[in-house]
Amino acid sequence: NRDRRVLRRAPLAAGASVVPARPARPEGRELCSSAEWSALLHRCPDVLRSSAEEPALLHIEHSFSMLNMRSTDDRSTKARIRDAAIDVVAEAGPSALTARSVATRAGVSAGSVIHHYGSMEELRDVCDHHIVGEVRRLKTEAMARGAQVDPIAALRDATDGPPLMAYLARTMVDGTPRVTALVREMVDDAVVYMKAGAASGLLNELDDPEGCAAVLTIWSLGALVLHDHVKALLDVDLLSPSLQADPTYIRRYMAPAFELLSGGMVTDEAAAGITAAIAATQTTTTEDS
Repeated sequence: NRDRRVLRRAPLAAGASVVPARPARPEGRELCSSAEWSALLHRCPDVLRSSAEEPALLHIEHSFSMLNMRSTDDRSTKARIRDAAIDVVAEAGPSALTARSVATRAGVSAGSVIHHYGSMEELRDVCDHHIVGEVRRLKTEAMARGAQVDPIAALRDATDGPPLMAYLARTMVDGTPRVTALVREMVDDAVVYMKAGAASGLLNELDDPEGCAAVLTIWSLGALVLHDHVKALLDVDLLSPSLQADPTYIRRYMAPAFELLSGGMVTDEAAAGITAAIAATQTTTTEDS
């Protein structure tokens, strides 16, 4: 980012209007190139306004910084606000989500946040759905690869995008109907992509896909809520932005989870007995009803 120190200049007479010269830093080096300055004057005519109370250079500096921002970030203002809100929640929790905190991170005014989303509640809803959508996309892509899926490559793919784990961890402790609806949406999505995984040859067919999806979702989200304990026991930081590229995460968290989920814990004999006991319970319940 360019050095945005305020450059002092004697104010013009009240009401004066000029086309300002290209500004320079105090040490004499130019603040911008001729081409950039021409573009600024063309796109930001407000730099021509000046008065005794508000020096022209303040307009110039603000306008130039906004021009530079647009040239390096091709996201829309609305998308920048959404992404900034996600970052705020991921770092400090839902209670920190205010128009001012989002505006500061997004590089816009607090009024712009409300202009684009109407309210902070609406912005939070958009953030929730965006995060769930990203989880859905990643899971669906992994399931579509079938039995040839490369879990490490899938993890690397997850590093590009919003801070999913941190956002969910901060959100799950917010005991509101919003979170209930968010978890329900994630479970419904899990049912869909688990069925897709079975169709692609990655997963086995399940007798109760809805129940399995609910249990797996709760386990996963529970681990995020207890992330401090995961760190203490396994030395794995589930909220780290670079988690997916961390060999410790793969070795100490993913490997045990895979062993459990792939049938590595219960013997075939014990599994047969447990399955029969569960089936008997279900038969008794049906007869009683």
